[in-house]
Amino acid sequence: NYVFFKYLLIPLAWLKYIVTNINPILDGQIKFPLGEDVYNRVFQLEILGSQDINALFWTRYITALFGVGVVLASYLVGNKLFGKYVGLVSALFVCVNYRQVLNSHLGLPDIYNAFFLLLSFWSVLHLREKVNFRRSILCGTLIGFYLATKYQFYPLITLFVVYLEQFIKKKSFKEKISSFFNPCFIAVPVVSLLVFLILNPHFFINFEVAISQLSYAALKYGAGVIRLTYYFYWYLFRIGLGIISSSLVVVGILIGLIQERWKSILILSVYSSGGRIVAVH
Repeated sequence: NYVFFKYLLIPLAWLKYIVTNINPILDGQIKFPLGEDVYNRVFQLEILGSQDINALFWTRYITALFGVGVVLASYLVGNKLFGKYVGLVSALFVCVNYRQVLNSHLGLPDIYNAFFLLLSFWSVLHLREKVNFRRSILCGTLIGFYLATKYQFYPLITLFVVYLEQFIKKKSFKEKISSFFNPCFIAVPVVSLLVFLILNPHFFINFEVAISQLSYAALKYGAGVIRLTYYFYWYLFRIGLGIISSSLVVVGILIGLIQERWKSILILSVYSSGGRIVAVH
Protein backbone atom coordinates (compact mmCIF):
# COMPACT_ATOMS: atom_id res chain seq x y z
CA ASN A 1 0.00 0.00 0.00
CA TYR A 2 2.80 2.40 0.88
CA VAL A 3 4.55 1.86 -2.46
CA PHE A 4 1.36 2.26 -4.48
CA PHE A 5 0.30 5.32 -2.49
CA LYS A 6 3.63 7.12 -2.60
CA TYR A 7 4.75 6.41 -6.15
CA LEU A 8 1.49 6.09 -8.09
CA LEU A 9 -1.79 7.10 -6.46
CA ILE A 10 -0.76 10.27 -4.62
CA PRO A 11 1.16 11.64 -7.65
CA LEU A 12 -1.87 10.89 -9.86
CA ALA A 13 -4.13 12.66 -7.35
CA TRP A 14 -1.85 15.73 -7.40
CA LEU A 15 -1.87 15.65 -11.21
CA LYS A 16 -5.67 15.55 -11.18
CA TYR A 17 -5.73 18.47 -8.74
CA ILE A 18 -3.44 20.54 -10.97
CA VAL A 19 -5.38 19.75 -14.15
CA THR A 20 -8.77 20.56 -12.59
CA ASN A 21 -7.39 23.80 -11.15
CA ILE A 22 -5.27 24.84 -14.12
CA ASN A 23 -7.04 28.21 -14.61
CA PRO A 24 -6.69 29.39 -10.97
CA ILE A 25 -3.04 28.28 -11.08
CA LEU A 26 -2.37 30.21 -14.33
CA ASP A 27 -4.22 33.25 -12.95
CA GLY A 28 -2.09 33.18 -9.81
CA GLN A 29 -4.98 32.47 -7.44
CA ILE A 30 -3.24 29.23 -6.44
CA LYS A 31 0.50 29.73 -6.08
CA PHE A 32 3.09 26.99 -6.37
CA PRO A 33 4.90 25.83 -4.39
CA LEU A 34 2.09 25.75 -1.84
CA GLY A 35 2.73 27.08 1.63
CA GLU A 36 2.80 24.54 4.46
CA ASP A 37 -0.68 25.37 5.77
CA VAL A 38 -2.23 25.40 2.29
CA TYR A 39 -0.39 22.20 1.34
CA ASN A 40 -1.67 20.35 4.40
CA ARG A 41 -5.22 21.53 3.77
CA VAL A 42 -5.16 20.61 0.07
CA PHE A 43 -3.48 17.28 0.79
CA GLN A 44 -6.11 16.33 3.36
CA LEU A 45 -9.23 17.55 1.57
CA GLU A 46 -8.35 17.20 -2.12
CA ILE A 47 -5.79 14.41 -2.24
CA LEU A 48 -6.81 12.08 0.60
CA GLY A 49 -10.40 13.28 0.51
CA SER A 50 -12.84 14.10 3.27
CA GLN A 51 -12.36 11.60 6.11
CA ASP A 52 -9.67 9.94 3.93
CA ILE A 53 -12.33 8.60 1.55
CA ASN A 54 -9.99 8.63 -1.46
CA ALA A 55 -7.33 6.68 0.44
CA LEU A 56 -9.98 4.13 1.45
CA PHE A 57 -10.87 3.50 -2.18
CA TRP A 58 -7.18 3.42 -3.18
CA THR A 59 -6.65 0.60 -0.70
CA ARG A 60 -9.58 -1.29 -2.19
CA TYR A 61 -8.19 -0.81 -5.71
CA ILE A 62 -4.88 -2.31 -4.61
CA THR A 63 -6.62 -5.19 -2.84
CA ALA A 64 -8.68 -5.90 -5.98
CA LEU A 65 -5.48 -5.92 -8.04
CA PHE A 66 -3.91 -8.47 -5.71
CA GLY A 67 -7.19 -10.40 -5.84
CA VAL A 68 -6.62 -10.80 -9.58
CA GLY A 69 -3.08 -11.84 -8.65
CA VAL A 70 -4.51 -14.61 -6.45
CA VAL A 71 -6.32 -16.01 -9.50
CA LEU A 72 -3.13 -15.93 -11.57
CA ALA A 73 -1.10 -17.46 -8.74
CA SER A 74 -3.68 -20.23 -8.41
CA TYR A 75 -3.15 -21.01 -12.09
CA LEU A 76 0.63 -21.08 -11.62
CA VAL A 77 0.38 -23.55 -8.74
CA GLY A 78 -2.10 -25.82 -10.52
CA ASN A 79 -0.07 -25.72 -13.71
CA LYS A 80 3.16 -26.45 -11.86
CA LEU A 81 1.71 -29.49 -10.10
CA PHE A 82 -0.67 -31.06 -12.62
CA GLY A 83 -0.50 -29.14 -15.89
CA LYS A 84 -2.28 -26.36 -17.75
CA TYR A 85 -5.80 -27.84 -17.58
CA VAL A 86 -5.75 -28.21 -13.79
CA GLY A 87 -4.26 -24.71 -13.51
CA LEU A 88 -7.16 -23.23 -15.48
CA VAL A 89 -9.75 -25.13 -13.43
CA SER A 90 -8.06 -23.96 -10.21
CA ALA A 91 -8.14 -20.35 -11.39
CA LEU A 92 -11.81 -20.72 -12.36
CA PHE A 93 -12.78 -21.98 -8.90
CA VAL A 94 -10.93 -19.07 -7.30
CA CYS A 95 -12.63 -16.57 -9.63
CA VAL A 96 -16.10 -17.54 -8.44
CA ASN A 97 -15.32 -18.31 -4.80
CA TYR A 98 -17.50 -16.18 -2.52
CA ARG A 99 -14.86 -15.35 0.09
CA GLN A 100 -12.25 -14.58 -2.53
CA VAL A 101 -14.54 -12.11 -4.30
CA LEU A 102 -15.70 -10.58 -1.01
CA ASN A 103 -12.20 -10.14 0.40
CA SER A 104 -11.02 -8.56 -2.87
CA HIS A 105 -13.36 -5.65 -2.10
CA LEU A 106 -11.94 -4.95 1.37
CA GLY A 107 -8.72 -3.26 2.44
CA LEU A 108 -7.64 -6.10 4.74
CA PRO A 109 -4.48 -8.26 4.78
CA ASP A 110 -6.28 -11.45 3.75
CA ILE A 111 -5.88 -11.12 -0.03
CA TYR A 112 -2.21 -10.14 0.31
CA ASN A 113 -1.77 -13.14 2.58
CA ALA A 114 -3.35 -15.51 0.05
CA PHE A 115 -1.35 -14.00 -2.82
CA PHE A 116 2.05 -14.40 -1.18
CA LEU A 117 1.11 -17.82 0.22
CA LEU A 118 0.38 -19.09 -3.29
CA LEU A 119 3.51 -17.47 -4.73
CA SER A 120 5.72 -18.88 -2.00
CA PHE A 121 4.09 -22.31 -2.43
CA TRP A 122 4.77 -22.08 -6.18
CA SER A 123 8.40 -21.14 -5.49
CA VAL A 124 8.84 -24.26 -3.33
CA LEU A 125 7.42 -26.36 -6.17
CA HIS A 126 9.75 -24.55 -8.57
CA LEU A 127 12.71 -25.42 -6.35
CA ARG A 128 11.51 -29.01 -6.19
CA GLU A 129 11.81 -29.34 -9.97
CA LYS A 130 15.47 -28.28 -9.96
CA VAL A 131 17.40 -27.61 -6.78
CA ASN A 132 19.93 -24.80 -7.31
CA PHE A 133 20.94 -21.55 -5.61
CA ARG A 134 19.07 -19.30 -8.04
CA ARG A 135 15.79 -21.01 -7.26
CA SER A 136 16.68 -21.10 -3.56
CA ILE A 137 17.11 -17.31 -3.53
CA LEU A 138 13.78 -16.83 -5.33
CA CYS A 139 12.07 -19.26 -2.95
CA GLY A 140 13.56 -17.62 0.14
CA THR A 141 12.61 -14.13 -1.07
CA LEU A 142 8.97 -15.03 -1.75
CA ILE A 143 8.64 -16.91 1.54
CA GLY A 144 10.16 -13.86 3.26
CA PHE A 145 7.46 -11.65 1.71
CA TYR A 146 4.83 -14.09 2.94
CA LEU A 147 6.30 -14.21 6.46
CA ALA A 148 6.32 -10.42 6.52
CA THR A 149 2.69 -10.18 5.42
CA LYS A 150 1.15 -11.95 8.38
CA TYR A 151 3.89 -13.72 10.36
CA GLN A 152 2.84 -17.21 9.25
CA PHE A 153 5.25 -20.01 8.34
CA TYR A 154 3.21 -22.56 6.35
CA PRO A 155 5.39 -22.64 3.18
CA LEU A 156 8.32 -23.71 5.36
CA ILE A 157 6.38 -26.89 6.15
CA THR A 158 6.07 -27.55 2.41
CA LEU A 159 9.77 -26.82 2.01
CA PHE A 160 10.53 -29.44 4.66
CA VAL A 161 8.32 -31.96 2.82
CA VAL A 162 10.27 -31.31 -0.40
CA TYR A 163 13.53 -31.66 1.52
CA LEU A 164 12.31 -34.95 2.98
CA GLU A 165 11.17 -36.17 -0.44
CA GLN A 166 14.58 -35.41 -1.96
CA PHE A 167 16.30 -37.27 0.88
CA ILE A 168 14.06 -40.36 0.66
CA LYS A 169 14.42 -40.67 -3.11
CA LYS A 170 18.22 -40.81 -2.97
CA LYS A 171 19.48 -44.37 -3.38
CA SER A 172 23.02 -44.52 -2.04
CA PHE A 173 24.21 -43.53 1.42
CA LYS A 174 26.55 -40.91 -0.09
CA GLU A 175 23.70 -39.31 -2.02
CA LYS A 176 21.54 -39.23 1.10
CA ILE A 177 24.30 -37.50 3.10
CA SER A 178 24.78 -34.98 0.28
CA SER A 179 21.03 -34.35 0.17
CA PHE A 180 20.80 -34.03 3.95
CA PHE A 181 23.38 -31.22 4.01
CA ASN A 182 22.27 -29.59 0.74
CA PRO A 183 23.17 -25.87 1.08
CA CYS A 184 20.38 -24.91 -1.33
CA PHE A 185 17.76 -25.95 1.22
CA ILE A 186 19.68 -24.28 4.06
CA ALA A 187 19.80 -21.03 2.09
CA VAL A 188 16.00 -20.71 1.83
CA PRO A 189 15.16 -20.02 5.52
CA VAL A 190 18.26 -17.80 5.80
CA VAL A 191 17.15 -15.64 2.87
CA SER A 192 13.58 -15.63 4.20
CA LEU A 193 14.77 -14.33 7.56
CA LEU A 194 16.86 -11.59 5.89
CA VAL A 195 13.89 -10.45 3.78
CA PHE A 196 11.69 -10.46 6.88
CA LEU A 197 14.21 -8.34 8.80
CA ILE A 198 14.51 -5.84 5.95
CA LEU A 199 10.74 -5.46 5.62
CA ASN A 200 10.00 -5.41 9.36
CA PRO A 201 12.56 -3.25 11.19
CA HIS A 202 9.75 -1.87 13.37
CA PHE A 203 9.18 -5.36 14.75
CA PHE A 204 12.50 -5.18 16.58
CA ILE A 205 12.58 -1.43 17.18
CA ASN A 206 9.25 -1.69 19.04
CA PHE A 207 9.69 -5.28 20.19
CA GLU A 208 7.50 -5.08 23.32
CA VAL A 209 4.59 -3.52 21.40
CA ALA A 210 4.93 -6.11 18.64
CA ILE A 211 4.94 -9.02 21.08
CA SER A 212 1.89 -7.60 22.85
CA GLN A 213 -0.06 -7.34 19.59
CA LEU A 214 1.01 -10.81 18.45
CA SER A 215 -0.02 -12.29 21.78
CA TYR A 216 -3.46 -10.73 21.42
CA ALA A 217 -3.77 -12.06 17.85
CA ALA A 218 -2.70 -15.53 19.01
CA LEU A 219 -5.42 -15.55 21.67
CA LYS A 220 -8.00 -14.20 19.23
CA TYR A 221 -7.36 -16.82 16.55
CA GLY A 222 -6.29 -19.68 18.81
CA ALA A 223 -2.86 -19.91 17.19
CA GLY A 224 -0.54 -22.52 18.63
CA VAL A 225 -3.35 -24.51 20.25
CA ILE A 226 -2.73 -28.22 19.71
CA ARG A 227 -6.35 -29.26 19.44
CA LEU A 228 -8.57 -30.44 16.62
CA THR A 229 -11.27 -27.81 16.26
CA TYR A 230 -14.03 -28.81 13.88
CA TYR A 231 -15.50 -25.33 13.44
CA PHE A 232 -12.78 -24.12 11.09
CA TYR A 233 -13.26 -27.03 8.71
CA TRP A 234 -17.04 -26.73 9.00
CA TYR A 235 -16.69 -23.08 8.00
CA LEU A 236 -14.65 -24.03 4.93
CA PHE A 237 -17.17 -26.75 4.03
CA ARG A 238 -20.29 -24.61 4.44
CA ILE A 239 -19.12 -21.09 3.60
CA GLY A 240 -15.45 -20.65 2.69
CA LEU A 241 -15.42 -23.15 -0.17
CA GLY A 242 -19.00 -24.39 -0.24
CA ILE A 243 -20.41 -27.90 -0.13
CA ILE A 244 -19.78 -28.78 -3.79
CA SER A 245 -16.21 -27.48 -3.91
CA SER A 246 -15.38 -29.00 -0.52
CA SER A 247 -16.72 -32.39 -1.60
CA LEU A 248 -14.63 -32.24 -4.77
CA VAL A 249 -11.59 -31.34 -2.64
CA VAL A 250 -12.07 -34.43 -0.47
CA VAL A 251 -12.50 -36.70 -3.50
CA GLY A 252 -9.53 -35.08 -5.18
CA ILE A 253 -7.35 -35.62 -2.11
CA LEU A 254 -8.21 -39.32 -1.99
CA ILE A 255 -7.56 -39.82 -5.70
CA GLY A 256 -4.42 -37.72 -5.50
CA LEU A 257 -2.96 -39.72 -2.64
CA ILE A 258 -3.35 -42.85 -4.78
CA GLN A 259 -2.14 -41.47 -8.13
CA GLU A 260 0.15 -38.55 -7.20
CA ARG A 261 1.23 -39.24 -3.62
CA TRP A 262 3.99 -36.67 -3.15
CA LYS A 263 2.20 -33.88 -4.99
CA SER A 264 -0.91 -34.46 -2.88
CA ILE A 265 1.17 -34.46 0.31
CA LEU A 266 2.66 -31.12 -0.73
CA ILE A 267 -0.81 -29.63 -1.14
CA LEU A 268 -1.94 -31.06 2.19
CA SER A 269 1.17 -29.68 3.92
CA VAL A 270 -0.18 -26.17 3.26
CA TYR A 271 -3.91 -26.89 3.40
CA SER A 272 -3.96 -28.84 6.66
CA SER A 273 -1.56 -26.54 8.52
CA GLY A 274 -3.05 -23.30 7.21
CA GLY A 275 -6.66 -24.42 7.04
CA ARG A 276 -7.58 -22.88 10.38
CA ILE A 277 -6.26 -19.45 9.41
CA VAL A 278 -7.81 -19.64 5.94
CA ALA A 279 -11.13 -20.58 7.51
CA VAL A 280 -11.03 -17.59 9.84
CA HIS A 281 -10.27 -15.30 6.92
